[in-house]
Amino acid sequence: MCDRILKQLLVNLLPLNILYCYDGNESPPPPISTDPLPVPEPQKDPEEVVIVSDEDEEADSSDCEIISVTSATDEQEMKWRNLSRLNTLISEGYDNPRLLLTRIFGMSPSILPSDSASLWSILFSVLSEQPHRRRLKQFATLDSVVKLLRDRSRILVLTGAGISVSCGIPDFRSRDGVYARLARDYPDLKSPQNMFDMEFFMKNPYPFFKFARELFPGQFKPSFAHRFIKLLERKGKLLRNYTQNIDTLEQAAGITRVIQCHGSFATASCVTCQYQVPGEAVREAIMSQCVPRCPRCCPDQG
Repeated sequence: MCDRILKQLLVNLLPLNILYCYDGNESPPPPISTDPLPVPEPQKDPEEVVIVSDEDEEADSSDCEIISVTSATDEQEMKWRNLSRLNTLISEGYDNPRLLLTRIFGMSPSILPSDSASLWSILFSVLSEQPHRRRLKQFATLDSVVKLLRDRSRILVLTGAGISVSCGIPDFRSRDGVYARLARDYPDLKSPQNMFDMEFFMKNPYPFFKFARELFPGQFKPSFAHRFIKLLERKGKLLRNYTQNIDTLEQAAGITRVIQCHGSFATASCVTCQYQVPGEAVREAIMSQCVPRCPRCCPDQG
């Protein structure tokens, strides 16, 4: 693999910010845990499996080595020091959102709205943003990451919503993400996550199908990240791509060694009789913001 090309690909793969390595001669690691774990010491065995992830989980294995391609910049460190200071000021009664945004976060007063509700909304959005993961010193350069990938032959890639944002697909939790827009369009929706709750869906399926239209396959093209994963597969280095995404961009990129952990839009199933149809069969209904009807349960409405 050409180092120069690999470097350029890595520069474009900002969502892929974590590498996990373990001894390739051992059995695969247990499932990724959502509980925070300490970062283990790196292993020196030359035969390792590299796992590239864009999520915040850490591998639940004492043999794992966590490597971040992105850096924790001084700006991010300053931001979290600011958050600590902000919490202290609020607890001491300094609860003017305009002053907090201008004094703590350095925002220009001229760009801020006048009403208090909007100011607090901006403040909460800033607070909800997550810092970048720190990278380990021994893998602090693109050269070191290129060497790591070039020398390894069994690579696991873990991907989430961040890998598809550059394709035009909205993420979930940003200030302009899916959840924020659903909250505006459906004020009666107590929590945006409720659109994935079956009990809520059976009462009001419209929020889910609004979400489905934004992500439905056929509107987007694979990103550099998807193409990089396909390159790993073509070079015989990809062990598996585990994805949380349902946008089917992995298939569009030609990736075959993929597990879609949350399902996908490739098929649609009736919630009553479980009759399954290809995703294309419900495209017209979803794009016109109608609730698709089962052709078996409701033949006259299908």
